[in-house]
Amino acid sequence: MAALFKPGVLTTDGKALLAKWQAGGATPQITHAAIGSGSYTKTEDASTRTSLKAEKLRVGISSAAADGDTLNLRFVFSNDNVTTGFSVTEVGVFAKDPDKGEVLYSISVSADES
Repeated sequence: MAALFKPGVLTTDGKALLAKWQAGGATPQITHAAIGSGSYTKTEDASTRTSLKAEKLRVGISSAAADGDTLNLRFVFSNDNVTTGFSVTEVGVFAKDPDKGEVLYSISVSADES
């Protein structure tokens, strides 16, 4: 059965980076996405995260397409090199901040957690 995920949220670093992009202080640059098996409580605020709790795989962007003010990103994960199975409970999108380097821009976590 597929996991259900909460809607993705911008992290604190992601909100600050979005403000820089909107002010023209930085050019948007998404670097990669990652999945992990970290555990979250129902009341935990994932937007304060700076990394995934238990990152397992990361991949680059497969494709990107702008649609008005929306950027549609596609990331393809493969289990070809996975030797130990795991449940995907967290998904993160990372971006380059001109002042901080790479930051966790947005995160979505499983709605099935305790």
